[in-house]
Amino acid sequence: MLVFMSISFDFYQVASVRHIFGVLLRLWLFLAIIIGLQASGMAAGRDDVTEVEGGSYAQLVESLEKEYPDRDSIQQGYRAVAERLREFIQSNSASPKLAQPRSLCAEVLIIGGDRSGAIFQWKAMAEDSRDPAGQAQGLYLLASDSFLRDESDRAREYFARLVDGFSRSDWAAKAKGPLRYLALLTSRDMPAFEVVVRKGGKKAKLNLINLAGKVTLVHFWRSDTAKHGQFIETLGRNPESSLEQAVRKYPVLKGKVVIFGVNLNTDKGAFEAARDRWKIPWAQLHDGKGFSSPLVKTLGIPRAPHWLVLGPRGKIWYLGSDLDKFYAYASEALKRHRIALEKKK
Repeated sequence: MLVFMSISFDFYQVASVRHIFGVLLRLWLFLAIIIGLQASGMAAGRDDVTEVEGGSYAQLVESLEKEYPDRDSIQQGYRAVAERLREFIQSNSASPKLAQPRSLCAEVLIIGGDRSGAIFQWKAMAEDSRDPAGQAQGLYLLASDSFLRDESDRAREYFARLVDGFSRSDWAAKAKGPLRYLALLTSRDMPAFEVVVRKGGKKAKLNLINLAGKVTLVHFWRSDTAKHGQFIETLGRNPESSLEQAVRKYPVLKGKVVIFGVNLNTDKGAFEAARDRWKIPWAQLHDGKGFSSPLVKTLGIPRAPHWLVLGPRGKIWYLGSDLDKFYAYASEALKRHRIALEKKK
């Protein structure tokens, strides 16, 4: 098993593959591993290998695989690898089949931290009208890169071009989740949902109806989520910052605050081990469906960790991956709710 870490998003994916060049050559999954998208959603690529006048793309990939046998060697030599791929692209510029080498070049550049270079390759894919499938892929990669970096306006622009221009492509279908997420950031209206959470031997059904009048905090996480233990300590046990301390200080909040976690591990054992290791003090939802879990799909959650702050009237105060922003919005929501409750007394 090879373990790859997302350069940009502190998100881990595990893939059973022979080599990262082989991933793209056979499965077209390397992008998913690098930028933190769910790998299963990206598996519908083409199996064919680009053959162009200047030589075989398969031969180039095989050569690179031998020279750069692991991810560390690629990271150290990413400039040389990218230059080899650029030379291949340049020498075969007349070919309409350059999407694969361009996408591989972009991912090598992402490994090296050259985002602007990667964007250049994705834009070249998106603008090559000789290859509509490659155009759709390029737009999806541009949109996803912006989306995962919380550049919402730019992501909307690229997703709109993808859906409008290539509505029947698989890439347009994959855009539905991110588009739902972006729409929620604009409307702030929480869609209807119902989940069953468990803590110990007890379980509770939660939905918009029985959460009305309460501030609800939701944490979407995996067992390998970065800084998870720190978050649990801050909100769960620290006497200066825990929710329990806030309720003790302001009794009017008793019964008016709900917090639960949504675990995105597909393996139950990994979830239970992490839950017990960190002694998570609040209820959890684990259905083994990962990013296909109904609430996760409803919101279009793109990665872990993620947080949701839901106000007492069903409005989304915060939905995102920035922990500091979560703390800020959660604090403000609790403060305003406390003041409103005190005025009713």
